[in-house]
Amino acid sequence: MKKLLFSITTILCTLTLVNAQESSNQPKHIFGVRAGINFAKSPHNGWVNTETINKGGTGFHVGGIYEIALSKKRKWYFHTGLNLKYLTAKAETSNSYMYSDYGTYTYYNEKYRALYLEIPLMFTRQIRFTDDWGLRPAIGCSLGQGLSAKSNREKTRYERNELIYSETGVINLFKDDFSKWETIVGKVELALNLTYKNYLLGVEGSLGGDLWDLGITFGYNF
Repeated sequence: MKKLLFSITTILCTLTLVNAQESSNQPKHIFGVRAGINFAKSPHNGWVNTETINKGGTGFHVGGIYEIALSKKRKWYFHTGLNLKYLTAKAETSNSYMYSDYGTYTYYNEKYRALYLEIPLMFTRQIRFTDDWGLRPAIGCSLGQGLSAKSNREKTRYERNELIYSETGVINLFKDDFSKWETIVGKVELALNLTYKNYLLGVEGSLGGDLWDLGITFGYNF
């Protein structure tokens, strides 16, 4: 995911140097709706003396946007709005490599489910190729409020490679002493959108918090 975010950043920097068409005929204020799917993954490495394998999960986002032009030629816009984002991910944690020689070790299987309300604060560049087609790269940040974050946690304990017991439970990740997920999250946001008339198709990456995610977005501007 880091390589992909770096690639998006490189594209954004390159596109700002493109000698695109004048955009003065574009609207000063833009309202729109957005929806799409997300692929998320946890960046955490686990607890002390443990080994963690993080796996991705799918989710979705839906919301509305508002943009206001920052220049007379309507090439630069400030982008904000309100989005509801649901993310899922998985993780497997164990201390078997540390304690297997002693005959006792523990596995944790986690299935994360989190719901956030986010406000994007971004700058977007309007690049027109024709009257209908264009690109809208964007960079900035987002502020998120965690509404819910839970994990279906399965704990299994082994002794001399034999299962001693297994237990499952639902954990509140905002209150769990071991997890301590953040309820207020700030993220770095990057996006690259292809536009056709009032329609939009794009890819966006979010870096920060307890779940990093990559999204595919479909949108319409009024």
